[in-house]
Formats: sequence, structure tokens, C-alpha cells
Amino acid sequence: MLKIAYRLGKILNIYTLGLFNLAIILFAEFFGNGVFFYKSNLIHLIGIIFPVFILIFLFSQYLIFDATLRKALSFFLGAFVLSGLIHTIIHILEIVKNLLAPESIRISMQMIYIISFLLIIIAAEIPWSVYTKKFHIGVLNYIALIAILFILTVFALVNINFSLLIKNSLASKVLVAMLVGFGLLAIYEIRKKIKYILPLIFGKFSNFIIAGIGVNIISGLFEFFALKNPLILGLIQNLYISHFLFYIGSSFLILAFVNLLNLPGMYQDIRALIEKEEFKP
Repeated sequence: MLKIAYRLGKILNIYTLGLFNLAIILFAEFFGNGVFFYKSNLIHLIGIIFPVFILIFLFSQYLIFDATLRKALSFFLGAFVLSGLIHTIIHILEIVKNLLAPESIRISMQMIYIISFLLIIIAAEIPWSVYTKKFHIGVLNYIALIAILFILTVFALVNINFSLLIKNSLASKVLVAMLVGFGLLAIYEIRKKIKYILPLIFGKFSNFIIAGIGVNIISGLFEFFALKNPLILGLIQNLYISHFLFYIGSSFLILAFVNLLNLPGMYQDIRALIEKEEFKP
């Protein structure tokens, strides 16, 4: 799987992913009077591609041998894989029409973004607690909150009445506050605890993760906007913008892990040996 990820890493860079996203946006908006992507379900099918790439990176073996860093990396990957898997399930259910209400989709998406932010915060705490020799008790609260939000996400997907209750109550604004608050906290934690400790290994990685979080915050805010004002842009444009933001955010996350596969110095030498099958990590 590592060799597959390496080959993907040669193709997936900021230029190819940027052009890919631009092509999708232009094709969706201008081909077939702007409705072909929607009617053909391509908008959902493409959404499945990004989580598949992230899954490949999940099962790749990175040239990081420190147990603490590997544990932190597993939490980072877990955050994005969980988010990606839920997105994939939603995309598949959207292809099969009428299985999910728009309210259920938008509320569950916001919760999934919050869960991924919490997992990132926990991931940043792992090496930091070793570095400072202090355990942040708040991690346990984050874990409990993740469990609660996951249950609520499933409930929102299967119960339209529950989703409508959230939509029409103060709970929708609480979700937005949590989305922005935990998103900004995740950015702060990465800058303070990951990028500070190991700037060489996690410098560019952190930058891409932060960019991905920023896009996901915007995406979550758009979900709230579309939930409250579904008629302003219309069904198709709401769907398109939501998916475009998901594609762009996922692209930044993919770039982060591609960067870990292209570490400088001795890591390049080890990688060359792996590609020649002369070394197995």
C-alpha cells in the first residue's frame, strides 16, 4: 500500500488537484445547462473519489518510527477517514433518491465536521503531552463529546423530525458556534503543538491541514446557510457549492499526507530504496 501511495503522491500535487477542482466546477456549472452533473449523479460519484484516496493514505506505512508520532498521525487520519466515510455513505444515499432529507444531510454534515475537528485537537495533544509531560484532562471531555455527536449524527440521518427540530430551534445556532469554535481551536492546536514541536516533519503538513480545516469551517457555515435559506440559491446550486467545498477541503487533506510521503533528507533515500524493493520499513 505504501508503494501505491507513493505513486499517487507523484500525481496528486497542488497543481493537479487544483486543476481537477477547477475542471469540476467549470464542467458542473456550464455543461448541460448546469444541471448535467446533478441529473447524472456525477456530483455524488466524484465525492466518493476523495475519501478513497484518503483511505489509501490511511493504510500506508509512513517513515515515522516514533510511537507517539505514529499515534498522533493515526488520529489525524482517523479524523479524515471518519469524515470521508460518512460523506461517502451520504453520497451513495443521495444517488438513491429520496433516502435522505436535505435537512438531515446538512445537520449531519455540520456534526461530522465538528467531530473531525475534535479528533484533530486530540491528535495534536498526543505528542504535546509527551513533550510537556502533562496530560490535558480536557481530552476526556472531547472523547465524550465525540461519542455524543456521533450518536446524534446517526439519529439526524435516520430521523427527519429530529433534524427539523434542530433546524427550527436554538440548537442549530449552537452547532454553528461549536463548528467555528472547535475549528479555530483545531487550527490553534496544530500551530502551537504540532508545527512547533517538529517543524521539519510537520511544517508543510500542518499548513495543508490548517487550510483544509479553514475550508471545512466555511463548508459547515454554508451548510447552515443552506439549511436556513434553501431557496436563495436553489436546490442545485446549494448542492454544488456544498460538494465543491468538500472537494477542495479534501484536496488540502490529501496534500498534507502526500507531503508526509515526500519528507526531505534521509527520508528520500529510504523512499528510493522502498521503490526499488531493497528496504521494507
